[in-house]
Amino acid sequence: DTGHGTHVAGIIAAQAFNGIGGIGIAPGVSILPVRVLSGSSGTNSTVARGINWAVEQGADIINLSLGGTAYSAVVENAVNNAWEHGVTVVAAMCNASLGGSNIQYYPAALDHVIAVGATDRSGALASFSHYGAWSDVLAPGVSIISTWLRGAYRSDSGTSMAAPHITGLAAVLAEYLRENALDNSALTSA
Repeated sequence: DTGHGTHVAGIIAAQAFNGIGGIGIAPGVSILPVRVLSGSSGTNSTVARGINWAVEQGADIINLSLGGTAYSAVVENAVNNAWEHGVTVVAAMCNASLGGSNIQYYPAALDHVIAVGATDRSGALASFSHYGAWSDVLAPGVSIISTWLRGAYRSDSGTSMAAPHITGLAAVLAEYLRENALDNSALTSA
């Protein structure tokens, strides 16, 4: 309903060579859309149910371009369930400095989650991106053009735009491992 999920999905998997828009990081990947928010709000139990449902449906990688500063045991249990099933979980780190790097943002700060901050076009930490010792990786997150509502395309910025870059990369790596009959445990060892 806000276009956020559509934008994130396009960064991951927008199709190549279709004559419109751009191309996602992993254009051949299948997207399993799971709505856990209404507008920009939701509950931890809804997020946890979404994670568990995606695991049950056979998801290989889960992107969580959402979060907050409050720890949730129910979300941690769902993330741990995903990890135990070999599912990689990627999450955005937050779009505000939160007053310093010691304040954690969840679910990105949980064990078994790849926490993604954002860089600007020069490769520096984006001015809005949270950071901290618990962060794992940075990816492009400023003025990212992707799919939008009703067939449109739009530029947007945020760690929510950085996380799907890493999710797409994980999908490409998972496919490579699958095609070459290699163990994918490296993807879940975050």
